[in-house]
Amino acid sequence: MESISSDKREVVLDILLQVKEAIENLMKWNQGITDMNDLLLSPNGMQDLAGNCMTIMAIGEGFRKIDKATDGQLLPLRPEIPWHQVFGLRNRIPTQK
Repeated sequence: MESISSDKREVVLDILLQVKEAIENLMKWNQGITDMNDLLLSPNGMQDLAGNCMTIMAIGEGFRKIDKATDGQLLPLRPEIPWHQVFGLRNRIPTQK
């Protein structure tokens, strides 16, 4: 991978930290979830589900920004990760209109 500018490197590191925090939050928030009904059968559960969805969408967008900032050179270094599916995850989450 060609060297990226220190400004871009700083942006990428910041986004990676945000993604890491988002993933840790998802894991923490959902520790007690044992069944989808835990989220679907109460107003609080639905609110939690909405927060989870928004966080997942933000993670996908974060990786898209990283890909753009590195001119598509960083993410291919981890070919075992299905990046197009990660980017497209937000398209799978229905939004209310």
